Amino acid sequence: MGPKEMIETLTPGDRTKVGVKMSGGTDSSLAAFLLVEKFVQEEEDIEIIPIVIIEPRAPFQLEFVQKITSFIESKFEFHFNKPEVFQLDRDDKLEFMRSIENQLFEKEVVDLIVSGITREPLDPNFITTGSPNDGRDKECTTYLWDNRIFTPFVNFDKKVIAQSYKGNTILEEMFDLTRSCIAPTNDFSTHCGKCWWCRERFWAFGRL
Repeated sequence: MGPKEMIETLTPGDRTKVGVKMSGGTDSSLAAFLLVEKFVQEEEDIEIIPIVIIEPRAPFQLEFVQKITSFIESKFEFHFNKPEVFQLDRDDKLEFMRSIENQLFEKEVVDLIVSGITREPLDPNFITTGSPNDGRDKECTTYLWDNRIFTPFVNFDKKVIAQSYKGNTILEEMFDLTRSCIAPTNDFSTHCGKCWWCRERFWAFGRL
């Protein structure tokens, strides 16, 4: 069972406001793409709300999320709800995400959140030294956590995500709209190829 099949197992039931965490990277972009594809094909009356947490080291995230959502909207004639955007203001990213999730649930902005988080590479040829670690939500180890947070890719590494891009024929269309690199730059037009996120991206896709 791959990413597409995992997304298809989602049965929203009476939950009609689905938040999807988006960073502008490959994993969360694929989750958003497959969610929209599923709900459009099934003619489900579902609202999808992008949730964007902007990190100081990655100020580009909203810009790239907007590129992705625009692409998906044109692909499926679908419209995302206005994104919920937050600025990371503390060192503990996981604690911050938990607080944001609780806030969105309490205010009934969403009744389900989908996260495209993947596991780190287990390939012995991939040097994991220097992993930022805070980008992986270690608490979400099941597919439906607390019955409110769906993590369909949590047991897949990025190579599985790359195969899904190819299998869904979106490699050439959507991949270049995404950004993984966190290196400082003036215009975010290229990837540095050296940071941990770039190395993982190249390991999986064979390109930046």
